[in-house]
Amino acid sequence: MNQSNSAAPPRSGPRLLAACAVEELSPHLRRVWLQGEALAGFPASLEGAPVAGSHIKLMLARPGQRAPQLPVLDAAGEVHWPPRDVSPIKRTYTVAAWDPVQGRLAVDFVLHAASGPAADWARNVQAGSLIGVAGPGGPRRFAPQARHWLLLGDASAAPMLSACLQQMQSSPRPGLLLLQSAHANGEDLPPLTLPPGMQLARLGYDCAALIAALQAHCQEWQAEDWRACSITLAGESSQVVAARDWLLAQGAQRAMMYAVPYWKQAHDEEAYHAERHRIMDELGAE
Repeated sequence: MNQSNSAAPPRSGPRLLAACAVEELSPHLRRVWLQGEALAGFPASLEGAPVAGSHIKLMLARPGQRAPQLPVLDAAGEVHWPPRDVSPIKRTYTVAAWDPVQGRLAVDFVLHAASGPAADWARNVQAGSLIGVAGPGGPRRFAPQARHWLLLGDASAAPMLSACLQQMQSSPRPGLLLLQSAHANGEDLPPLTLPPGMQLARLGYDCAALIAALQAHCQEWQAEDWRACSITLAGESSQVVAARDWLLAQGAQRAMMYAVPYWKQAHDEEAYHAERHRIMDELGAE
């Protein structure tokens, strides 16, 4: 949704954390657990919902640095960044899990074939590898009070989708989850537990097939159904934008929509970074 958190935690500076464990969720999806004393005070929830699924900023070291040179938050709440040439590389990711008992935070990384700062860090991570984390924050991923739920995502959106689906278990509604994968068997996707009433459709990265699936699901909807529909879109850029534009044209409400492209085919992580933020700004998604 495009509203900001009304119950955001007090602002804190970036935390310097170390990798402590790795899990292989699929051949292309790696979970990295992070820990450190700086996690003291990390919130368990945002806006009344579990923190899993919320945005965080990862801050990565530049070539030649052992650890990222993090910005400093002063007593007045102002952020002071280091010079550009040594400032950390920033990427937006999602909290996959938070374990307050062991004091550790999980982040899931898609191991794209193309090189990129975040994927390369996760691909080469070792115990003790350092990374900065700022947040959590960001808008709600879905509207719990909605009449219908529509979700679109792929492996890159798996942590966010998993968090949404888990929260939906307590008050199920009719819904549709569209899962996209370049693999016919969906081998890049971790298992997801659907709430009662949620239908599942598996697709490739095909905009025409995506719109056809949406049309089939929503063909009998009236204006009030569109106004009361919570829409969560994340994953490959062209798919997110196509679904967003079609849904808005049908009468879906921007205030009930979360649309965030995480990556773009034929673009590496670095090249797509600026375009991603432009698309997100169109819906105030960050």
